Amino acid sequence: MKIVDLDDWSFFKGIKMYTWSRIKQLQFRSFPIRLSVALTLLAIGILAGQLILPPNTRTPFITVYPIIILTFYLCGNELGIFNSLASAFLAGFLFIEPIHTFPNKHFDYLILGFFALTCCMIGYLVSRLKLLNEKKQDLILRLMESESHYEALMKATPVGVFETDAKGYCLTVNSKWEEIAGISCIDALGDGWARALHPEDRLKVYQEWQVAALKNDDFTMEFRFQHPDGTVRWVIGLAVPLMDELGKAVGYVGTITDFTPQKAIEASLEYQAQTDALTGLNNRRHFMELAEREINRAKRYEESLTLFILDIDHFKKINDSFGHAAGDFVLKQLGQVCCNSLRSVDIAGRIGGEEFAVLLPETTLEEGKAVANHLREHFMNARMEYPGFDSSQPFTLSVGVASMSQRRTHLASLLAAADAALYEAKNQGRNRVCLAN
Repeated sequence: MKIVDLDDWSFFKGIKMYTWSRIKQLQFRSFPIRLSVALTLLAIGILAGQLILPPNTRTPFITVYPIIILTFYLCGNELGIFNSLASAFLAGFLFIEPIHTFPNKHFDYLILGFFALTCCMIGYLVSRLKLLNEKKQDLILRLMESESHYEALMKATPVGVFETDAKGYCLTVNSKWEEIAGISCIDALGDGWARALHPEDRLKVYQEWQVAALKNDDFTMEFRFQHPDGTVRWVIGLAVPLMDELGKAVGYVGTITDFTPQKAIEASLEYQAQTDALTGLNNRRHFMELAEREINRAKRYEESLTLFILDIDHFKKINDSFGHAAGDFVLKQLGQVCCNSLRSVDIAGRIGGEEFAVLLPETTLEEGKAVANHLREHFMNARMEYPGFDSSQPFTLSVGVASMSQRRTHLASLLAAADAALYEAKNQGRNRVCLAN
């Protein structure tokens, strides 16, 4: 036994749809053609009833009603009504005995009127069904066009588009979203999209989304996606709720916009605004901002804090003897020594020409002195490989150290005290660390 597969059914269905589409084109032709079709159908009904069908099957249900339905469907309402009335009277005279003998019986005329009325009612119902079917087909066509436009828009849009339910489970994403997030649509469904978030941003995104969902509010946030190869993409996420008739969010639709290049430019500009270009340490303005913040924190938690200022001994002589390029080389070396000798929580910055400042959180005065001596020795023992430099002649530092106390609770007073101790170190012969009184 041969099994008919779906392709066979699709083939026959295609033939059927094509045939009906060709027949339905009769509705749009000229009126004479439609009238000819209506009369032809009427003639077919009469011939079928009188010549083709057996006598015991000559009823309006076999011939008249199908002809009326086809006329309404193919030729329109005006010819359908004409065919209904004509078919009703012909049905009465041809199929109902003995109406064709014109008896003077009211009952027989009532039967004839009944056929006329039922024919018109059938025609009306067919016309309404036809109208509803046309509206349905029109809606389906519009829906298909809308879906086609939506798919084209989803593909063409330069931003990632996504849709979720009320709980944040992903329902669909476009190809641009896949490109930005670094995962496929299948992997993003449900809560899979969250696995593409940068580990440091995942919790923050969850929290912001929950706040927005509880308030039926918009979601807006900057966060990062991390691709499987480690690539990081910065995005601006924006989502708006889809509301039901009760005003409750039933889902979200939103976009993600990749602004990684802009973020890189922003980070570069911020770095340039905060960093001394020569040494790589904080510049004066940024050092002051960070130091003020750290001093306020130390006062709030009653913690110790120490600051020291250091200066390269005889720096002017280096510039005069070897040129400013040599002086810049020595400053870079000092910046490198600071980076290698200090903790990550310590704050170092270049606050003048050859003058540097270092702030040490949670550090006493004696501990600060030990750190300053370690940095001074490290710098003195560093190898300065520069044309003209004498490797046997070390470069030295003078350092002044001050600690936060009841008299010194502000950055200005700490800097003044450390600066006074620095001058004391220079007056005592340089290459030493002095503590503020």
